Amino acid sequence: DMEMASRNAKRLLRLVNQLLDLQKLKAGKRSLQTVPIDVEQFLRICRGSFQAACASKEIDFSLRIEDSCDLQNMGEIWITADTDALEKIVFNFLSNALKFTPQGGSIQLLAKANLQSVHISVTDSGPGIAEDQQNRLFKEFSQLDYTTTREYEGTGLGLALAKSLVYQLRGDVG
Repeated sequence: DMEMASRNAKRLLRLVNQLLDLQKLKAGKRSLQTVPIDVEQFLRICRGSFQAACASKEIDFSLRIEDSCDLQNMGEIWITADTDALEKIVFNFLSNALKFTPQGGSIQLLAKANLQSVHISVTDSGPGIAEDQQNRLFKEFSQLDYTTTREYEGTGLGLALAKSLVYQLRGDVG
């Protein structure tokens, strides 16, 4: 019972924090503190945070870094971003992948770099989203299954928050 209470308390705390972050962004009261970030090191830390959860569901989790300009021979790949915001963005996408990927499936965290930008993506072997439902993905409180018996938990805030943060970092999300 204590484990369940602790898990639910943590879930409520995450929900409250997401709501507060969204409200701060909307009100223009959350300013980002951008710093140089080593993309590979950052994504390795993200992978480490999700590795155990994936292993418990027998999900193959991989990280891949690609570059189209042979940047890795010149050194590390760096971006300028707010570390906390970037972590929330990546963790929200990874959390969704983990939630919807069946046991024995796979999740890949990928970064593709060129001279102008870095594209970070998460792909998984989950059921996918019908094309006519994709326009609802980044709307607050929007979920694809509104039934009371829905299979997956969630509030519909994670991807809305990720989108707001990505735009504040002057990026694109989709």
